[in-house]
Amino acid sequence: KYLDHLDLIFPLPIPPLQILDVGCRAFDTYDWFLNKYNKRILGIDVGKDGLEYCLKLKKPCFYCDAHILTQFFNPKTFDLVLAFHSLEHMFNIREVLRNINSVLTTQGFLFLAIPIPSVNERKGHWANIPNEAFMKELLLEAGFNKVLYEETVDSKFRIAHEYVALVQK
Repeated sequence: KYLDHLDLIFPLPIPPLQILDVGCRAFDTYDWFLNKYNKRILGIDVGKDGLEYCLKLKKPCFYCDAHILTQFFNPKTFDLVLAFHSLEHMFNIREVLRNINSVLTTQGFLFLAIPIPSVNERKGHWANIPNEAFMKELLLEAGFNKVLYEETVDSKFRIAHEYVALVQK
């Protein structure tokens, strides 16, 4: 559902970009980019079931913990990183955001969706993100300079709202 807004908010043409999906799960973003732009993107995740499913369908994804993203990718590798409902599952969201910033090109973008509030339940959600202002502060600390798009929407699946944003390095 987030990608359908991408054409309206993204300031660059999509096809030439190098794109990474952090926490790709079933990797529906791969299908979206392939169907809409004939563009292949790369996905990473730590979930065994999702990775096995994606590999069975020959989707380009592999095991990679976002906390050590810079050990797998060179700086300035990607133009766009997608992180839809994955950041709240990170033990150290600050480190992950710094790593994402590092692998983005000089004018790279992060497109994210995260439940607000996100509470450390010690069973899957590890980040404490009380509100949108706190999330924006984390993004600034990680080196992102500009919020190009943001909205908070009601979630159809959770009690929490979803903060959706496109930020530029």
